Amino acid sequence: MSYHLPVLLPEPQHPDPKTFDLTSERLAEVENAHGWISTRLLGVVFVLILLSMVSEASTRHGLTFSVESLLALLFLGFIALVVSFSIAFLVALPAGMILGALWTRMQPDYARLRLYQRAVEQYKVEYAAWLKTQRSWWERLHPQRFEQEVAAFFKKQGHRVE
Repeated sequence: MSYHLPVLLPEPQHPDPKTFDLTSERLAEVENAHGWISTRLLGVVFVLILLSMVSEASTRHGLTFSVESLLALLFLGFIALVVSFSIAFLVALPAGMILGALWTRMQPDYARLRLYQRAVEQYKVEYAAWLKTQRSWWERLHPQRFEQEVAAFFKKQGHRVE
């Protein structure tokens, strides 16, 4: 039985943003939008929760300056920081992702951005397939991974592999 080795293909090229009428600065702006929105939202929510907790604690307990009250205030402040950061993180992260996605969709060049992103995903698939045709990739494999890849190759050829 003959085995057909994959045809050596030329290395795929990463899509050029200019092909999609995009600049690298514009791509960086869109890619950083989610993080930018999330961090700002995290800061705002954190400060609001912390201020409300401090306000509640000061009105409920009053402010006196004894050593015990100062230690209690420091402890409550630490707890307030931990709780407010946790709540802010749980609220701001998903909200920032949602707002970032909405912001991206509202951009006038959204269709071109999506086409570029799809081209990049296709490039990654083609590059991974191309990489498996390179001797250097096979030489760097761990022995167990090498066996798995050879087994997958023979399965594609219709053989039963154990």
